Amino acid sequence: MQRFGGLVIGLMLLSPLAAIAQSANRGDYTEVRLVVTDSEKGTPVPKAAITLHFIRGKNIFGKKDRADWDVKSDSKGTVMVPIPQGKLKLQVYAKGYQTYGQDVEISGEEQVIEVKLLHPQDQYSAHDGPSESKKPDKP
Repeated sequence: MQRFGGLVIGLMLLSPLAAIAQSANRGDYTEVRLVVTDSEKGTPVPKAAITLHFIRGKNIFGKKDRADWDVKSDSKGTVMVPIPQGKLKLQVYAKGYQTYGQDVEISGEEQVIEVKLLHPQDQYSAHDGPSESKKPDKP
């Protein structure tokens, strides 16, 4: 009886792995190539931090299957990652550039996503007064 119980538990543990392997074999993943460049110069941006946040739907346990992946671009400003198909939020951070964010639909066998980073803009405020500043008189 114990052998039978152990066999059942073993099969229950292998079922999720089999479902994941079957999902990968069905082609639910897309090979995504991200290309990060400077918007003005067109040069690659190395070591850009890239966060991929997506929700694939429901996993085999009926819960939302969420994942966050963090990767960095190489010296050519590119990175290749296999990503489950569906919607994802893409965020790119690099020193000296504005943060980039976009929602992207991932589908097909291969996909290229080009990200053009902007340099920071000057900030303006409605609270800024005229350029002349009044200094208080010293008593």
